[in-house]
Amino acid sequence: MGIGMLLAALVVGAAGPAYLRRAVDAAARPGVALGAWIGTGVVFVSLLVVAPVVMHVQPLRGFAPAATAVTACATMFDPATGGVWPAAVRGVVVAVAVVAGVSAVAVVVAAMSRARRSARAHARSLRSLVEATDHADGVRVWWIADDEPVAYALPGASARGLPGVGRRGSASPGGTVVASTALWDLGEERRRAVLDHEIAHLRGRHHVAVTSAAALRTVFSPVPLLRRAAAEVSVLAELAADRRAALGAGGAAAVRGALGELGAPAGRVAVLSSVPAGPRGTGPGLALALVHAVSPAAVSAAAATTLVLGMCSALAG
Repeated sequence: MGIGMLLAALVVGAAGPAYLRRAVDAAARPGVALGAWIGTGVVFVSLLVVAPVVMHVQPLRGFAPAATAVTACATMFDPATGGVWPAAVRGVVVAVAVVAGVSAVAVVVAAMSRARRSARAHARSLRSLVEATDHADGVRVWWIADDEPVAYALPGASARGLPGVGRRGSASPGGTVVASTALWDLGEERRRAVLDHEIAHLRGRHHVAVTSAAALRTVFSPVPLLRRAAAEVSVLAELAADRRAALGAGGAAAVRGALGELGAPAGRVAVLSSVPAGPRGTGPGLALALVHAVSPAAVSAAAATTLVLGMCSALAG
């Protein structure tokens, strides 16, 4: 079982990008594609950490056919029983897994901590610039005087003394949207589309995905999946937020118009050429993303286990 998990990690890490680009239409369902990339990355890291531990401590039971010869053969591939894996090799493999796991957790935690400190510092720097405070869909908006139409999400930001911030400096749910007063020149629908886009970032916690993917790339840069995931997640987060905003009152036309005013790439605008009508619930999308994330690992692990047992059956026969 451990061997199957390890081989699954290798397959997912190497072939994951090609699979994800073909399996999910990012233009049609950017939210599903984003979830699939995030989920596949989590599955890869989990397999890489868990597989060596399973290989070290868990005997192969319940997977071999009943025949004694087949069982004995399959046991040879089971590191927990000694088999073809010397104790020193098993120890090294487990040590590498532990180091990889600890490193992955450490870099992600450190990156998120730096991002939180940066958000707080930036919020404090806005103290003298915030001219007015508003709320859109339950999220606080800080309006900054500027001639350029700009808006961005500030996750979890809070700063005492700013308009709309209580004595304890509590933030609105998910964070704050910082927007320039020039957005008022875009008209009601386009202005709301811009705010909805930033709110989608906050509600989807896209900053966590983008920051984590970038951090994991520093540890697993040789792995194609995680080397590519940082760029893919960043782009898909923008497309997913566009798609969510397009489900608002102004529709896709308002988002396309706002993106044009803000100078977004033409390709990003073209993605919104068709937005399916329907409820704003995320349940089906999350389920589909989970299927895309788990399927490659499950198929690879099952194939590896079947291959070992097939070899043993052939030798026994």
